[in-house]
Amino acid sequence: MARSPRVRWGWLDLALGLLALALLATAVLTWTRPATSGTGDAAARDLSRQQWQVTEAASAEVEAFLGVDHTAMDEVVARVEDGATGRFAEEYAAGRDRLVSSTERTRATARATVRAVALGEVTARRAEVLVAADARVVEGGSDGGQQLLQHRLRLVMVERDGRWLTEQLEFVS
Repeated sequence: MARSPRVRWGWLDLALGLLALALLATAVLTWTRPATSGTGDAAARDLSRQQWQVTEAASAEVEAFLGVDHTAMDEVVARVEDGATGRFAEEYAAGRDRLVSSTERTRATARATVRAVALGEVTARRAEVLVAADARVVEGGSDGGQQLLQHRLRLVMVERDGRWLTEQLEFVS
């Protein structure tokens, strides 16, 4: 009967086995451990929070600006003015009476929906925002026909006392 050769584990084989086990343990810990909260992570979170705030403020202002209700124009105007500052606030105030009288005369109602928001240049206190929004307009009360208007707008948002306000608003093609 032939004897099977006996495998001898030498020091080199044992060291290689332990090294492979250590590498496997390191890989498992690296892939399953939550991300560290280093300075880069805090800066990224701050930037993400700022971008979210700008996006929310721009969306709210566009929906307020494009939406009208002939039965509640004081509330409509107040919402727009609450998010406006600078040149946009001045321009809106200058056209307010004309907007209110026209809306009430035609008994118009418009519901705006923001479809997309894209951020341009964003700094700590200023942001450029492009917004695509639809407005469903009904004139003449409930018996009037509905019209869908699609708008593209460019806003310049500025940070004032912790709030993002619209400093400029313009329609773009």
